Amino acid sequence: MKIEFLLKCKIVKMATQWELDHLLINLLIVFLVILSALGNPPNYLDELEQSPEVPLREQRPKRSSTLMELGCRGHLKAPSNRNLFCSYNSTTTPFLRLAPFKTEEISLDPFILLFHNAIYDNEISYFTKVKRKDMREAHTDNYTTPNEQYRIMQVKVYEGIGDKMDKTLLERVKDISGLSAGNKSELAAGNYGLGSYFPEHSDYRDIKVSPELNETGDRLATILFYLSDVAQGGHTIFPLANVTVQPKKGSALFWFNLHNDGEPNIKSLHGVCPIIEGNRWILTTTFFEWDQMFRKPCYK
Repeated sequence: MKIEFLLKCKIVKMATQWELDHLLINLLIVFLVILSALGNPPNYLDELEQSPEVPLREQRPKRSSTLMELGCRGHLKAPSNRNLFCSYNSTTTPFLRLAPFKTEEISLDPFILLFHNAIYDNEISYFTKVKRKDMREAHTDNYTTPNEQYRIMQVKVYEGIGDKMDKTLLERVKDISGLSAGNKSELAAGNYGLGSYFPEHSDYRDIKVSPELNETGDRLATILFYLSDVAQGGHTIFPLANVTVQPKKGSALFWFNLHNDGEPNIKSLHGVCPIIEGNRWILTTTFFEWDQMFRKPCYK
């Protein structure tokens, strides 16, 4: 009788402990749900009020990552058989025979080149010592994103004042590109702060849908100087070409936006990954098509 009594007590005690543990787990789940709700109450209440047939957000299938997102995560792998080369460019202009550029081929379609040591510390200091009040917010504005505007960075455009620095950079741009840069540089200095990014866009406008470009032609090519390193993020991504370029202070990225026949090259679509740590300073300008009528080389 005593043994039977003790067994019954132990069973009851075990059952009570299991119920207590089960109750604590349920309370913990409720507590976590409440915390989630407090963190984002409008969305949480919206989900509670929707039809029971509509699954909760956590239960819905996740969308596939875009090529841009994969590139920013380091998962965009370029083909291994691209037949690309590094070289000393000494042929674009006569001056380069004395001071050739370290040139790295990044892509053949679109044609993208990376020039190392293309801008120097004193020049970088000149373009980055700009006051915040002299800069304005920049937004995307081209025909690939006609109805969307994103705040992406702060920018200051230098109209070209003809001083020594202006003339030096103008000649540098000519040496790098082999194209006509005009008599005044129209360089834009841009700063990306924490969290800033540039969504996928094209630099070309497509003259067929932008008649205002009949006088200048479309944006043939783009040159972008990196004025700073970026600790994390800030990569330039060409998602359709499987190209990822990490910002490197002093280097310059150059690419063509159009095919040889003047048609837009959709593979020149590009964007900038969000800045996770640090700042991204750049200096950029574009070349219009008609100015390069007798200067632009045909590339394969």
